[in-house]
Amino acid sequence: RFDRLALPPIADTLPGAMTQAIGPGGYRFYAPSLDLTVQLVDDTDREWILVDAEVPRARVGWAVGRATLWDDTGRLLGLVSQAMYVKSLAGTPPTVDAAAR
Repeated sequence: RFDRLALPPIADTLPGAMTQAIGPGGYRFYAPSLDLTVQLVDDTDREWILVDAEVPRARVGWAVGRATLWDDTGRLLGLVSQAMYVKSLAGTPPTVDAAAR
């Protein structure tokens, strides 16, 4: 059985989701978590875990996101919500309009 205590670090992928939305370019940031809430709903004995993450809002130094954790049989393992502080390191923050996605 997969240890449930191993799931929160796997769930902390929302800064990566924000990087994917921004795309390649000169803007660099770091986004430490201010709150990472993980609600585990099922166990798994599978080796692979999928994290489906999205960041619907990032503005003025703050970002919020959510994710779901699944195993490779389609079993829902957990729900995640996260709030992050976004600190620019280099470049100008881009404007990303994800409304059409």
